[in-house]
Amino acid sequence: MNGFPILRIGLVALGVAFLAWVATSIDSTRLTPDAITELLQSTGMWAPIVFVLAMATAVVVSPIPSLPLDIAAGAVFGWLAGGLLAVLGATLGAAIGFCIARWLGRGVVERIVGGHVSFCAECSDMLLTGAVLGSRLIPVLSFDLVSYGAGLTAMSLPRFAIATGIGTAP
Repeated sequence: MNGFPILRIGLVALGVAFLAWVATSIDSTRLTPDAITELLQSTGMWAPIVFVLAMATAVVVSPIPSLPLDIAAGAVFGWLAGGLLAVLGATLGAAIGFCIARWLGRGVVERIVGGHVSFCAECSDMLLTGAVLGSRLIPVLSFDLVSYGAGLTAMSLPRFAIATGIGTAP
């Protein structure tokens, strides 16, 4: 894909337009735990899949709040299963953000700054894993920003996903 910069820029523009559309289309006042609980209950046996996909979407699309989803998961699935599904959905969403940054981000950032960008090129996978794990334990750090930022490093996706899953669980 390196030979197709116009395609990459087009995909980034399409992604930004999609995220803008989602952000303006969602009435966040309707995203209450009760409304989400009702929606999940109406999906029957598909509820766990719908929930995981909704949580992953909330992670990738920042304006969608995840707290009402977490509360609804506990109400519908119970605290243990709901918690596990929430961690799964958050980890999936974080991995998607990581992959978006890995695939599209570095080239775009390099074009913006006008040169080669090397984010923590000398950092080991172990050091980066610890940094992601630690960041997941600090609730004031942007979940999305860490995911996208980690995608710009040399960190492997499996280590990123493990650190995110473990750090998100508490």
